[in-house]
This record gives sequence, C-alpha cells and structure tokens, in this order.
Amino acid sequence: MGVVTNEQLSVATDGTSVVLSVGIGAICMGYETALNIARMLRIAGNIASRVAGIPVGERAELKRQPVMNGDYVSPHRKPADATGLPWRIDVDGEQVILQIGGIEMGFEGHDALTISAWLRHRGKAAKSIAGDKSRAVVVSGFLSDAEENYRLGTG
Repeated sequence: MGVVTNEQLSVATDGTSVVLSVGIGAICMGYETALNIARMLRIAGNIASRVAGIPVGERAELKRQPVMNGDYVSPHRKPADATGLPWRIDVDGEQVILQIGGIEMGFEGHDALTISAWLRHRGKAAKSIAGDKSRAVVVSGFLSDAEENYRLGTG
C-alpha cells in the first residue's frame, strides 16, 4: 500500500487559510472549505477503502497520520485562491476524485484518508488563528443505492 508523501503533496496553514500543494501547483482555501473537504474526503476514502478490502483497523490508523510537512507556504509559488470555487468529491471504485474549480486529482482510498487527516489538522489550526471558537455538528454522506451496495458487498 502506497503512502502519500510530502514530496508529492503538502498541506500548510497561511494565517487563516489552508494551502494544498500538489506537484508544482497550490490551492489556497479558507479553513471552512478545508474542513468541509476533509470531512467528505474521509467519507469517500472509507468507501473506496472498503471496496479495496482494507480492514477497518488499517483505515482507522490512516486517519491518525501525523502531518509530515512543515507549517509554511513556499515563497516560490503563489497559490491559486479557491475561495468561492466549486468543489466536488466522487468515488469511483477504489479511487477518490477531488475536483476544485478546474483542477482534478485522483487518490486511492487510503491516500484520501491521510490527506483528509492533514486537511483537518491544518483547518483546525487556521480556525484557531482566526479566533473562531464556534462549534458545529455537521452530518455528511453520499447518497447511494442500498440494494446495489448490498449486492456488491460495499454497503
């Protein structure tokens, strides 16, 4: 099982924003967006990992991955501002697809769980810097065909 490394992807805080860097590109988003994406990546990662047959214990460990990269934004690249850009997360078998604006990234389920943990960690740090002490309970999920999931053994 491959693991996402900070050479391929990094997540950092930049004041009250979170910066997701992939390869030579970077996307800047508010902490609310980062936390929402993290939540949906976690759900999608669990679905894709279940399809791939990854045991629950291994999935739980991936959600607790430490953030490997430093808390900085490279001065050599200006991140694209994702504020207000539409984003979407889909599951295609064992793959999780994240679309932000016109950028599309695909991850295996276990990588999506790790990235989710990183985004959540950095999003909470940015929220703290912003002085936002609000708490909210948010329920999210994917609508699916329960009968089809039962037949495939993925539900």
